Amino acid sequence: MRVLAVEDDSELLQALQSFLSREGYEVVTAQDGSRGLALALRGDFAAVVLDLTLPSVDGFKLLTALRAEGIRTPVLVLSGKSDPLDKVMALDLGADDYMTKPFAPAELAARLRALLRRAQTPEVLQVGPLTVDLGRQVVRRGEEVLALSPTARTVLFTLVRAKGAVVSREDLFAAARPGKKFGSRRIVDNAVMELRRLLEQDAENPQFLVTVRGLGYRLCWEEGGSPQKS
Repeated sequence: MRVLAVEDDSELLQALQSFLSREGYEVVTAQDGSRGLALALRGDFAAVVLDLTLPSVDGFKLLTALRAEGIRTPVLVLSGKSDPLDKVMALDLGADDYMTKPFAPAELAARLRALLRRAQTPEVLQVGPLTVDLGRQVVRRGEEVLALSPTARTVLFTLVRAKGAVVSREDLFAAARPGKKFGSRRIVDNAVMELRRLLEQDAENPQFLVTVRGLGYRLCWEEGGSPQKS
């Protein structure tokens, strides 16, 4: 499993990487918030270990941006901030757990295992050539993890969870931009085009991701990934 560790203290980051590697994780590291956010937005990590006091983008802003883009990767905050208000804020912004420094490595490992157990889901679906892992928020084509745009990822997961029901353009916009009433709905159409290029043999004549005129979009597939026959 791949874990992202975001920490500005180089010695601590190296220690985290070494310890988590011994625990069996593939560890990717970032020493500033901008780099950490860019990596986390790819959505292909099992979990994120996140410091709050970071250069460029602090941990609170990183959490906010991550959840706003629909990325549900479990986040364990590991911070020197021990004020209960900081803990409450981080958890309210979308953190799944919070540990203060200094910490016991064995406890960190145990909390990380607990996070991953809670995040596990058997719901891995084959939609055309794509394997959609709802639990880990990962999309694969064969062995390749696809770097979808955040909006395309949210649109795809929303349509998969709808289980063949039509989802309106407005609802897809709301899922992609939670809390925002204004903005171009073209972001939904662009995301649909991005997904069709990956899903369809002929994007101009879609069989999987279809438009229901006047209503919205729906995913049509049968068990095993084939297009659903009309």
